[in-house]
Amino acid sequence: MIKKITGFHITLFLILLMGCAPTKVIWTSSPEIQIFQNKYYRAQLEALKGDQKDEHNFFVLFRLTLNNQTDKMLEIDWNKTRYIYNDYVRGGFVFKGIKAKDIKNLTIPHDLIHPGDTFSKEIAPVKLITWARLRDRSVGKDESGFSPGIIPEGNNGIYLVVRYNGQEVRKKITLTIDSEDVR
Repeated sequence: MIKKITGFHITLFLILLMGCAPTKVIWTSSPEIQIFQNKYYRAQLEALKGDQKDEHNFFVLFRLTLNNQTDKMLEIDWNKTRYIYNDYVRGGFVFKGIKAKDIKNLTIPHDLIHPGDTFSKEIAPVKLITWARLRDRSVGKDESGFSPGIIPEGNNGIYLVVRYNGQEVRKKITLTIDSEDVR
């Protein structure tokens, strides 16, 4: 016996089909770029997304940009600079060229910024990364061998430690990461 297909059956089928459709997640940063300025430097912190082909397109890195506004050298102390998540310190940062032993021994070289110059670096929270296995031959001996992980929803940022003329200048700079499911 063949049942008659009605508008109700078609609507029910479409509702069930939509329920099986994958959702896409849209990740946002508010603000897109957080800016801070004092008498020593102008700083910008921006969350950067991973592979643009990835359907989720989540944030994995920060870009820190500093403009030295003094007549003396500035130094970023990476051994004291920390990742902040929801107002709690969650470890330091890694970036291209860094070695695991430097992180472990707190011997990460400082970055120097000459008077009037602008410095920029992409950094990832060490707490969120994955390291390549020691036997992984695809990683060159001079490469860091890490992959950045997903920066979670919430208040994320940097507790930045900059040295100016022998003194430490500390500043917390944060932005908010959110995600939203869309169909």
